[in-house]
Amino acid sequence: MCPAKVGEFRELPGPQGQSILEDWDRVMAKTLLPSLVVPKRAEGVELEDVDGNKYLQFNSGISVANFGYGSCLQPAVDAISEVYKETGMLMMNGAYYPNVHMLEAANKLLDVTPIRGGRGRFFGCTSGTIGIEVAMKAAAMARDHRNPVAHPEKQVFMHLAKSFHGRSHGASSLMDQGQKGRFHGLSLPYKQCELAFPRQGDEESCGQFYEDLDRSLKLYGPSFILGVFTEIVQGEGGINVIDRGALTTLEEKCNAAGIPLIIDEVQTGFGRCGGDPWAYTLYGIEPDIVVFGKGAGYGVLPVCGMIVSDEFTFQEYGENGGTFGADPVFGAVLNEAISELHEQELAANSREMGDYFLQSLRRACRGMQYVGDIRGLGLLIGVEFCNPGTGAIDPVFSKNVWKACENFGLLTLPSGIAVNRFAPPLCVTRKHIDDAIVVFGKAYAEAVRNYMG
Repeated sequence: MCPAKVGEFRELPGPQGQSILEDWDRVMAKTLLPSLVVPKRAEGVELEDVDGNKYLQFNSGISVANFGYGSCLQPAVDAISEVYKETGMLMMNGAYYPNVHMLEAANKLLDVTPIRGGRGRFFGCTSGTIGIEVAMKAAAMARDHRNPVAHPEKQVFMHLAKSFHGRSHGASSLMDQGQKGRFHGLSLPYKQCELAFPRQGDEESCGQFYEDLDRSLKLYGPSFILGVFTEIVQGEGGINVIDRGALTTLEEKCNAAGIPLIIDEVQTGFGRCGGDPWAYTLYGIEPDIVVFGKGAGYGVLPVCGMIVSDEFTFQEYGENGGTFGADPVFGAVLNEAISELHEQELAANSREMGDYFLQSLRRACRGMQYVGDIRGLGLLIGVEFCNPGTGAIDPVFSKNVWKACENFGLLTLPSGIAVNRFAPPLCVTRKHIDDAIVVFGKAYAEAVRNYMG
């Protein structure tokens, strides 16, 4: 059987992919449900699997490959090579041994990161989840340093409904309450207070958010609220974009009460939503802590971390640390990501192509009876599917579309309960987007045929 081009149907997995998937299932611990696509090589926005089938890579490996694949990665690869030639070392525990490469990158990132109270401080690590854990620890310890409370067991972190901030035990304390079942009854280390997520332009959810916020501030009082976490766009929660007025109000009330506002930019940062580098800069706010990851590593290394204000940073040496996260190679890749994002004007391209993609999708989906809302910011876009008879969201149909997209050569991801997520590399062109929309139409039609029997 000949390999399929983008837009042509292919059965998945192919023979080579099937063999690898069977070995994978025997060897690997169960985590995420594996795709039936087994990649072999990629270039720019295009990908080929081990059976020779071609795809448009429109999820960027969960928003990791913001700069694209193949030759797009060369600047970061060259930066790694230069560090090796210059120093003979890549890893050297930067938390313990200071190095100029990390110092240069940290200074550059701090220069483009507005933080309340002035310039922030940098902490590096190797996953967004660790960044969230460290942010929680910093906020909790700062509160303890400033004003210890008599009953610390009553302290809470606020977060927004449908949020996702990682899968570690501590970060799971911020998980949407409806997802707690995945931990099989394990107690979580932090108490939580959940607020409604104020969706952009949605009066009902915004009204509920304001009500929840006021009630919670009165119920707990500033002394018992360790911090408030939010995303600008909920990457895993359904591509919900936060309302500008609600975010501004949240910032004002946090500042007035001395509560740290913590922005999770792991999926939305480094140009993904059109901010250079942060999505929150599009809203004109100044948080106390920013957590980042994914795109910061240029698609070659797990470069993640936290930027924190002086007010909420660690006060003594030894309060936090780590083996990896501030090494010469870490600094070199981060430095290259910051520079290339600006020099290639990728955040601007994200805004321009994101708007084009969003409007083109809305036009193309007119008449698609299972399509509900289409929303997003920059190049993080979601299509929500609903039952045309009841109006209820339709997770079964959504999954069918996602799988059909793969069968026709378009790699997307699910988000929330019934949303298809698009997050292509930031170098995407109008031609890529036009082709992706054609493939999406074919996948939708295939899903309808299968769904209707």
